[in-house]
Parts: sequence; structure tokens; C-alpha cells
Amino acid sequence: MRTLSILILLVVLAAMLLFTATGCGGSDLSSEQQPEEMLEAILDASANMSSGTATVQADLQVNFDLQELPRQDLEFASVFSGPINLSGTMAFSDKSQVVDLDMTAGAAGITINGGIRVVEEQFWMRVLGQWYELTEAMQDTGYGADLGFWDEPYDVEEFEKLIADLGIEPVEWLGEVTLVGKETLDETAVYHLTCTPDVALIMSDVFRLLQDQEFMTALDPTGDLLDFIGSDFPTPAELAEVEAMIPGMFQDLTVDVWGAKSDAIARKITAHVKVGPPPGEEIDGIESIEIAMTISLDDINRRVDVEAPEKYLPFSALEDFFGEGPGLMPFMGGAAGNGEPFDF
Repeated sequence: MRTLSILILLVVLAAMLLFTATGCGGSDLSSEQQPEEMLEAILDASANMSSGTATVQADLQVNFDLQELPRQDLEFASVFSGPINLSGTMAFSDKSQVVDLDMTAGAAGITINGGIRVVEEQFWMRVLGQWYELTEAMQDTGYGADLGFWDEPYDVEEFEKLIADLGIEPVEWLGEVTLVGKETLDETAVYHLTCTPDVALIMSDVFRLLQDQEFMTALDPTGDLLDFIGSDFPTPAELAEVEAMIPGMFQDLTVDVWGAKSDAIARKITAHVKVGPPPGEEIDGIESIEIAMTISLDDINRRVDVEAPEKYLPFSALEDFFGEGPGLMPFMGGAAGNGEPFDF
């Protein structure tokens, strides 16, 4: 669906802008600050975090009206009527240039696990318990060592100036900010803020940026970003259509942030969104889609060690694996019968 691909593109760009074009936050948080000042400090400090570990939990729920659902889609509803879960852990360090990602996805009794590791300019992926090296494949796509994976992709100061010249303040996208109170997370004193993002403002500002040639050249000088996201650049007519449509699709959207008193870096972020069909349109049998996500951060700016897998196969072996027979379907069928997880 073209509208959906544009929406995904906008969400990705908005998230990038929010964490790269904030103001200059302080080194700590104080109850004397206004909630908006605290939020700006948290965003700025978190964007400058150099290393840490994280746990992620996301749940997607599709709400169906079975009375309106076409008969041929009942099997689809039986699979997706229960929540789809995604959970995992991540360790990362800009200084030592490492990433270790382990994720598990589950739906309808099927659980799939996989992993990714990055050590400087080398990449590996774990599929069905087997590690494969992806370094050469990443270089071929233009996102590997040839481009300097750990280099800054653009001049942040120039980037921020372009946004400021357009009169756009990304921190305002989070809308009304309320201080819930001072709390403790894992023995760390934090301030809990809750936000109600302004979807209409987000869409308006992002659309303006997308149509500003100087900004887009600075953001994506080669065009590789849009290619990587997997979406052709929307036409002005499509942008106008989606801009008018999207705010009415959001039935609920909240974001909560817990920032540490000592350094203002976020220790926990939760978000909940409920999206319905575009106003005036119907999707047979689907009333809404709800997504809830929690990210918890730990080991902030501490040493993180990640090593290459002890044993791994070349990328060509992974290509051969996916090129044979029905691919993953036998494994999915086997897992569906007993609910046991399998590695992916």
C-alpha cells in the first residue's frame, strides 16, 4: 500500500530529526525546570550517549470486526487476532565500534529468534542458529566498510541550521509535556514525563522538509537513504493527500520518558499508538491496529565488549540456503505444532 510506505518513511525521518536536531540540554535534571526544558535536556543527552545496553519489548495487536471480515480472510484473522510480539536485547558502543543485537518475534504460537553482530567494519547474522558473515554483502549495498559505517553521515550543525531556518522545532512534535513525578528505576533517580505528540504538526513540518531541496540534499546527498528505506520519494500530490489523511488515523498516541536526574539520559521510553483506517475509508474487517513499545537502557557510557562469532559461514552459504526449496516454511510449520521457538 503506497500510503503505508509513505507513512513508514515519515516515521523514520521524524525519529531521526527528533534525536539529531534538539537544543542544548543540561548535564542533569532538576524539579525547578519546566517539563518542556527537561524533555529537551533528555533528548539532547540521549542523542549523545556513546555506549550502553538496551532491552526492547514491542506488541502489535490487530483488532478485527469478525462480522465485517470477508470469509476468505478468517484464517488471516486467526493468526493475527492474538498479539504479535517482538523482544530482544542490544549492546552498542561508538567508541569500540560494536553492536550485538538479539531479537525474538512471536505470533500464533510461532517463535523466531535471530541475531546481528557488528565489530568495527565486519557484519554477521545468525539464522537458524548458524552465523553467517555479511561484510561483503554490506559493502556491495554501499552500507559497509567502503562508506565508513561509524562515520557521522552528515554535518549536524549544518543540519540543525537548515531546520532552524525553516522555523521548525522538532522537540515541539512531542506536544504537551507533563511531569508525572520523581521515581526510581533500578536504584537510579529519574524524572517521569508523559507526552501527547502533535501528529498534525509532525506531518506538516516533515512534509515541508521533504519538499525543501537544500534540506534533502544535506540529509540524503546520494539518495541512498530513501533507497535503503525501500520507498520511492512520494510526489507532491501524494504528500498532500497523506498529510491530510494521517492525523485522522491516529486514535491514540502517547509517549512516556524517564530521564536520569544525574545525567539527563533516558533510562526508559514507552509509547502506545492506536491507528485506524483513513477517515472516510474502510478496510474490511479491520477496526484498528495498536502498538505498544518499551525500551529500557542500562550500562550507559560504560565499556561494551562484543566479539566475532567463534564459527561462521560465508554469505554465499546463506544465499544457497535461501535459494533451496521452500525456505523457512518447514521450520515454521514444525514450530507451529508445539509452540517451541526456533532460531532464525
